[in-house]
Amino acid sequence: MKSFDIDHVPPPNPENFWWFNHQQRIDYIPGVGIQLIAIDLTNKRAMMNMILKDKPIRDYLELDAPVVALRLPHGEPLLTLTLRAVEKDRVALQVTGHPDHLRSA
Repeated sequence: MKSFDIDHVPPPNPENFWWFNHQQRIDYIPGVGIQLIAIDLTNKRAMMNMILKDKPIRDYLELDAPVVALRLPHGEPLLTLTLRAVEKDRVALQVTGHPDHLRSA
């Protein structure tokens, strides 16, 4: 999955990557979590769960292809995930939040 409205995504910065081990979950804000499910080393992608109020939404993230995971009611990106590194046992995400509503990483 790729998004097209990604002008808000900053260039890769390893200092801001969030590293996930298999099955690890990080809660971004109350009621919103991100969890790594599987790593596909051959295709450089990872299956992630976006957990909204305990309901998982599962999709693959492809290397360096930003995905808008959450939008504001008028359609502006609220939370964007970008897979930046794929290793044997872990992956790195760049998480970009809307500056007026969430912290950015």
